[in-house]
Amino acid sequence: MSASTSVPADFADRVPAIIVPVSPRELGDVPGELEGAKGAHWIEWRIDALEAMELEERLKVGRAIRAGTALPVLATFRSVAQGGARDIDALEYVELLLAIASNRIADAVDVEMFSGTEWEATHETPTRQGEASPACVHAETPGGLARHGESWSGPVPTIDQLLVMLGEMRCTVVGSWHDFSSTPSSKEIEERLVAMARHGADFAKIAVTTRSPADLEALRDGANAARERGVERIIAIGMGEAGADSRIHPENYASCATFVAGASASAPGQLTIPQLNAARMNR
Repeated sequence: MSASTSVPADFADRVPAIIVPVSPRELGDVPGELEGAKGAHWIEWRIDALEAMELEERLKVGRAIRAGTALPVLATFRSVAQGGARDIDALEYVELLLAIASNRIADAVDVEMFSGTEWEATHETPTRQGEASPACVHAETPGGLARHGESWSGPVPTIDQLLVMLGEMRCTVVGSWHDFSSTPSSKEIEERLVAMARHGADFAKIAVTTRSPADLEALRDGANAARERGVERIIAIGMGEAGADSRIHPENYASCATFVAGASASAPGQLTIPQLNAARMNR
């Protein structure tokens, strides 16, 4: 686990914790996005939706979200390969996450654990052909901290080093990986979740594309196997219509949270809060 000692109880204790993404494209969109998140336990701020590219402009929107809600905030920059709206390079990504954590703009940050062609395989973790493991190109100790919008002064840190630094800032880490083409085997799902926890993520999140009951079964079996191996905090999601049960009954998938659509959906198959509540009442 990371050095964080303040893992949010809402994730761990509520089943399910309802997380609603907000995706403002500019500062003026924040009130409307937050209005669409009523009934949530957590807000996920999707930073990649922003048109502004400068760090300080991004932080300004984050501060507005923080000021506009009493709910805890998960900050996520989702890359294009992982289903997001835009890309940034590894150095910019690190600067952004550390600036958010050091300025207390979010209670938790999402860290993509198995993506990016510029990240080389320096750990023994599950990979597919052409895909990198969770370590940035430099293994040296980083030489600076991105605080209050300052520039990073050292080499790009490894994922392990990044997670340690986030933990030292008492920022919870949600490690994540998405597969928008298929559902891997239950064994691969298990191993990816275990690897995220091993590398220091406080929560291990996996979202896969489900097209059949067999896909959903693989997700369930893999997530529960990871739980049996000691991964305590899992978020396991089947994207698409066939994966609806994983969103409605996340507890059956060893999962402590579910993502629900707010003003708009951020991933295939997200339900609204009324739809989720109705589905859980009718089980």
